[in-house]
Amino acid sequence: MPGGKLSGDDLKELTIHGVDTKAIQEYRQLAADLGENDLRLDEIVEMKIHDIHIDYAKALAKSGFKDLTMQDILNAKIHEVDPDYIKQVNAMGYPGLSFDDLLTFKIHDISPEYIQSLKQAGINDLSADELVNMSIHDVTPETIAEFKKMGYSDMSNDDIINFSIHEVDADFLAEMRREGFTDLSTDELVNLKIHEVDPGYLAEMRKAGLTDLSNDDIVNLRIHEVDADYILGMRKAGFSDFSTDDVINLKIHDVDADFVGQMYKSGLKDLSIDDIVNCAIHDVNPEQIKGFQQIGFKDIDIDDAVNLQIHDVTPEFIQSMRKKGFKDLDLDGYIELKIRSEE
Repeated sequence: MPGGKLSGDDLKELTIHGVDTKAIQEYRQLAADLGENDLRLDEIVEMKIHDIHIDYAKALAKSGFKDLTMQDILNAKIHEVDPDYIKQVNAMGYPGLSFDDLLTFKIHDISPEYIQSLKQAGINDLSADELVNMSIHDVTPETIAEFKKMGYSDMSNDDIINFSIHEVDADFLAEMRREGFTDLSTDELVNLKIHEVDPGYLAEMRKAGLTDLSNDDIVNLRIHEVDADYILGMRKAGFSDFSTDDVINLKIHDVDADFVGQMYKSGLKDLSIDDIVNCAIHDVNPEQIKGFQQIGFKDIDIDDAVNLQIHDVTPEFIQSMRKKGFKDLDLDGYIELKIRSEE
């Protein structure tokens, strides 16, 4: 309503919120001072609801915020950013904050008392963003004291925030220490918590035969969703001695116990974990191997099977070449034929 007539509904809305002619004139004057001449009805009503006056805007300007918009002033009033709060925050070591920073401080309940309590707990020189993160994640002097009791007295601000974000507490640390994980760094503890490594999972891995696991080992096993059933399945399929890297490699390539069993039944001998992984990578399967055996290649080995698959040499291709007169070639010979046929 820059200056037009008010409708009956407009007047009703203004009356409900106690907006009189004097208030309208005051808000128009404030808007004009801010260079905003198109003041809407809903803005006038909101200004009245939050009891905003020209004196409040002037006080903010005197506190260093002269270029605020009408919406800025409204937001400041809603979140109780006033000259006293600005002065207190300045005195606590945060002078010259932007208006948005001050709003963020207020929204996240950062009070001078909170800033002082962190300083007394030994947390100094926090940036505005760090302070906000501390508040968002409920970092208090009590939580800092708990971290120190856990043996982490020289933590960075990021460490403190990460402990709080991921709920690393004394109970979790005690559990890990009982399981043999001692002298863990802050990053290692957080990593364990992020990936939900707990005593139950550690016991499961040990029951499956994986002992003497490092922090990295257990985290990697967890990341790749290796469980006891998977490990026991691999053992039953024929792998009795393998490292955590072996297990992870098998899992990454979706090798299961059924696939391993089928590969052994295909007649391939002395298969290593790397052999099985290569088969999985190159889509070598028992049916293909059987197909080559049925056309005379009884002694096909794993390297043959992988090379044939890489070059897309099938039993059908070999049979077709035999019909063309190429009857006495070995597998390498048929691979060479395939390569030449594609040149």
